[in-house]
Amino acid sequence: MRQRLRMPTFFVARKAPSANLIVIGLLVTLLARPNSLSQSNTLIGGEGGVSAERSLVASIESEEKRGVSVLYTQGFVDAANQKTFYSGSIYGAINAIKVNECQMQFDFIVADSFSGVVGKRPTGHLQDSSSYSITFSLTSEIADNLRLIEARPIQLRLSTHAVCSDGSSCAFTWLQIKTKNLEIKETRITNDAVDFQGTVNHILIPLSSADSGNQLIGLFRSFAKTRCH
Repeated sequence: MRQRLRMPTFFVARKAPSANLIVIGLLVTLLARPNSLSQSNTLIGGEGGVSAERSLVASIESEEKRGVSVLYTQGFVDAANQKTFYSGSIYGAINAIKVNECQMQFDFIVADSFSGVVGKRPTGHLQDSSSYSITFSLTSEIADNLRLIEARPIQLRLSTHAVCSDGSSCAFTWLQIKTKNLEIKETRITNDAVDFQGTVNHILIPLSSADSGNQLIGLFRSFAKTRCH
């Protein structure tokens, strides 16, 4: 690092500038200053928004690699009055996210892979898979109302008497997105057939853990604050 040279202690006599030059100099300074501040603020806001978006997308892409799953066994009497026993696993995960300004699109899946016996007949290996695609416009209000919910997937509702491995509660961590009106566009495809297409006012997205969910909520709120007032 270069050292600043020490200047000698003396004064240099200079010719005083004319009054016209002083006025012109002041006008130039005053006119230039607001533009400089405006450009600086715009750049800071823009960079903050881009940084918040990158952090949000990176966190969700990390979720795509993890997902959540649970092993289970269950026994119940079905609608045909047959004793039914299944063992299997349920997996949930985000597949993709697209961000266009404040427009959000989430694709996620909940898949149930199982086998068992219905009556006295083995079922062989079966799978029920539901793919979801949702689109909504993020606002600060929606971001502030994001919540985490601990709940069983519908396949393991209490009436099925499911018991999960390691003595767990069979519950997934879900991110609840909620709007005042029917503002979330949802398409649900179950076993390759569209079984719902319309608008809803809430949706649950499976997450790998509560810690991951809390981090994600914080990033949503930061992004909404900088980009989606």
